[in-house]
Amino acid sequence: MATRRAIRLFRPRANSIRSLWLVCLALVLPMGSATKLLAAEDAISPQHLSAMTERYCVDCHGEFLQEAGLRLNTMRFDATDAANLARWLQVYDRVADGEMPPADAEHPSAEEREQFVAELSQSLARAELRVHAESGRVPLRRLNRVEYEWTLRDLLSQPHLELKEMLPPDPSVGGIETVATAQDFSYVQMSRYLDASRLALDAAMDLKSRPQPINLRLDLQKQSRLTRDVNTKWGKIEPDARRKDGRAERGEVRWVDEWSVFVRQPNSAQTPYFLTHREPVAEGLYRFRCRCRGVEYDHGSIRDTDQNHVLSLYSGESRLLKTWDVANKPRVVEFTAWLKDGDGIELYCASLDDRNTAGAGKMKPYAGPGIAVDYLEMEGPLIDQWPADGHRLLFGDLRVIDWREDSGFRKPMELVDTGAMGKRGSQRREKSPPRMVQSAEPAADAERLLRRFMNRAYRRPADEAEVQRCLAFATRAIEDRFCFQDAMRLAYQAALSSPDFLFLREQPGELDDFALASRLSYFLWRSLPDDELRALADAGRLSEPDVLREQVERLLNDRRSERFIIDFCDQWLDLREVSATAPDQDLYPEYFCDNHLVESVVKEARAYVGEMVSKNLGAAAIVDSDFAMLNERLAEHYDINGVLGSDIRRVELPEGSVRGGLLTQAAIMKITANGLTSSPVTRGAWVLDNILGTPPPPPPPNAGAIEPDTQGATTIRDLLEKHRRVESCAACHRLIDPPGFALENFDVMGAWRERYRSFGKGDPVKREVADRRVKYRLAARVDASGKTIEGVTFDDVEGLRTVLLEQEEQIARNMTERLLTLATGGSVAFSDRTVVEQILERTESENYGLRSIIREIVLSQPFRRK
Repeated sequence: MATRRAIRLFRPRANSIRSLWLVCLALVLPMGSATKLLAAEDAISPQHLSAMTERYCVDCHGEFLQEAGLRLNTMRFDATDAANLARWLQVYDRVADGEMPPADAEHPSAEEREQFVAELSQSLARAELRVHAESGRVPLRRLNRVEYEWTLRDLLSQPHLELKEMLPPDPSVGGIETVATAQDFSYVQMSRYLDASRLALDAAMDLKSRPQPINLRLDLQKQSRLTRDVNTKWGKIEPDARRKDGRAERGEVRWVDEWSVFVRQPNSAQTPYFLTHREPVAEGLYRFRCRCRGVEYDHGSIRDTDQNHVLSLYSGESRLLKTWDVANKPRVVEFTAWLKDGDGIELYCASLDDRNTAGAGKMKPYAGPGIAVDYLEMEGPLIDQWPADGHRLLFGDLRVIDWREDSGFRKPMELVDTGAMGKRGSQRREKSPPRMVQSAEPAADAERLLRRFMNRAYRRPADEAEVQRCLAFATRAIEDRFCFQDAMRLAYQAALSSPDFLFLREQPGELDDFALASRLSYFLWRSLPDDELRALADAGRLSEPDVLREQVERLLNDRRSERFIIDFCDQWLDLREVSATAPDQDLYPEYFCDNHLVESVVKEARAYVGEMVSKNLGAAAIVDSDFAMLNERLAEHYDINGVLGSDIRRVELPEGSVRGGLLTQAAIMKITANGLTSSPVTRGAWVLDNILGTPPPPPPPNAGAIEPDTQGATTIRDLLEKHRRVESCAACHRLIDPPGFALENFDVMGAWRERYRSFGKGDPVKREVADRRVKYRLAARVDASGKTIEGVTFDDVEGLRTVLLEQEEQIARNMTERLLTLATGGSVAFSDRTVVEQILERTESENYGLRSIIREIVLSQPFRRK
């Protein structure tokens, strides 16, 4: 890689004035104590505020001119007014960063500035912590959608329960979706919670007889002639493709001896689904076996190949179940996957081209790569015990019997259909005879079972009044002769709809051990505490620092921490937006419908952050590294040789590679493009916000949009240069555009490019994709150079890396603040800044390792206090 110079793009937050602020604030805030602060006078008016603002600020923020809507000549410091404090915090940040007064205005002396910043910082901290001591740092926080879903999955032992799409989206603040102040709670949400809890409880009730396992062998060559259960998803199967002319009527599957061979079909609207089984199955874990091989197909015969291939198995709802490699010799691949009630399955040839191009008709004689499949077997559901753990939590060892008209109980309510069949109106399963849970002592059983359930659901021992309040629903239903499971469902729904379940109930001050256990488990597992955390909380030991450290390590080493990695990456890196747009079929035909690539780029980003946590990699690894997390498809996309197989693994990068870190990963490049063109503005803003934590201000109302030119007549740089001539846009674009320009060598899917593509001007391209001549031309060369707001120039993405690596501490600060917000449900407040700086000081010797930052966050006072 190129030598990186020590240059800066932005002023770091921790400059000399801020360092002075930290010293002053530390005197006011001994670690973990607000006592001294509360002893100060309640109403604070810093002596130098008026003098400072009158002399240096009122020309722009006074009676006749209020830039940014701020008037300081009449604004007094009010410790009881949140809006007033927010405005003074804005003043503090601009003065402390040296941005105000502006360069062309009169400036205070260094002594005046330092005194102003010191007094204002202490006043802001006192006012803020006074509120924290009375009501807590974080308001009452609700479980967000992800946490709610994982909580019910773990509580009811239903690992594949899907609930979050039933709930309204969670608001995001600074890219984090756990911020309590942004959450609301409406009638609509309450109604959705009732529906979701009903579905979850019904999914856990094993009222039917134990499902009989099935063992199916899906042999395409045999079954396609006999049944409708197995066929290609689109079009018919041509059972005899070995005709003299080598043609087949719209056929995807060709019979060759005992194998069914899938080949890339040019000039077709079909998708590469190989095998479909649509017969409904019972929900549960299934074992699959597939005998397959990679081949070279040659007009009706097959021969060996050295090319690697990939197969994927999807549910009938396009839910990815498994991806595996296909070797060039016949072998049997075995794996397990969870099917929902009523699911079908589809086998997808992920490594063969899938081009939804115009035109139909007969195939050309074909010679090329293919995948041969002998059979696919499925066995299941694999059941360890019946009833399962979720049912036993709800009903213990009570028997399930058939309901009869003369039983003396009302007919049991039908269970909510939680599977795929419930979403298909045209297909219905046979209804089973009604069954009921039998209880000889329903009142006693109801109280016993409900108390145990609520202790787990509430993440602490439920008090007597809480139990009785929910029990009343079951008691009334039992008196009205509802069968036992229907009566208990009402009580369980009441518990799952109560604030004690939906919210993290915490008292101001130090968290008790049960609240601490919940905060820790929701941070690192996104779910409720397990038995070990509950036992430590019950013994009052979890709050001991050494025990807390041990638990952080245990939780991070547990597979459930993958939930934290996935959810944090989805929020921080915007990974949920990766499929919001698709590369244009004509401009980027090689990416069209490449699901395997899209799935791989998301896995890459998550695996990379997981590696950072596992190996305690430092903040610099966000920008640069000597390795990447790749599979064969990604390596091909990045032009890196020697990587085979579909599994993501750590790969050392070759010398001179532009890859490394998160900055140049394909997922980031795709998210910050629109499928047609890349945008330096979008990418630049993403770098400022997501990597540096310094988001640019929103554009002014009259800024207008920049429409890309896909005809190649004008480059995006030229368009932005014209846009910057608008005075209201110039300042922000000087900040945003440089990092965006540095990433222009990456196309809409993150591949390296030297020239833009266009439909108009440019050189013709002699290339075929899926047997069709491409339509695009190669237009202007990419110019990835830039000039920072401080006047430092760079030539390309390596220059940007050099700039960003000089801001390693700021990158670490951004990570710390985002993780602290995720962990506590509260945005980083003014008084939290000293804690953030202390965390940075403690982890500096470990290069701001991500695992170390997580540990220090858990040990910090904001985490351990409400």
